[in-house]
Amino acid sequence: MKAALAENGKMVWKDVPDPIVRKNDVLVKIYATALNRADLLQKNGAYPSPEGWPAWPGLELAGTVEEMGQTAREKSGLHIGDKVCALVGGGGYAEKAGILSALVKNVWPLVKNVWPLVENGAIRPSIYKVLPACQVNEAQGILERFENTGKVVLKIR
Repeated sequence: MKAALAENGKMVWKDVPDPIVRKNDVLVKIYATALNRADLLQKNGAYPSPEGWPAWPGLELAGTVEEMGQTAREKSGLHIGDKVCALVGGGGYAEKAGILSALVKNVWPLVKNVWPLVENGAIRPSIYKVLPACQVNEAQGILERFENTGKVVLKIR
């Protein structure tokens, strides 16, 4: 799979190993990730991913559950094919993310749990710009220049 790795202050799409799914884990095929200030720090080596997470940035993601470990299938309430969003310790700038077992509770079905909150106005997403993954450096530049008044989103697929 591909992931955006920091090299000399720039993000470069490279091949990396697919995440390994353990019995409590969920593998998400990423559709989009939102950029934030922590990603800029990480790009410059000032905010490493916590232990157990990939070294590349991306703390928020949305996608589809592609694979699940046995225990996650039995106990998480998620299913293969569910559209989800998640908060992670790193790794959202990639085609796939393995959600560590301790954080499966940080994966929410979009249609069941999140979308109703958007529809009734409890959540009001503010999206400034959506860019394709190949424009990751331009997207981070928007954040660096404080041009955005809402989320900057990278479309992975």
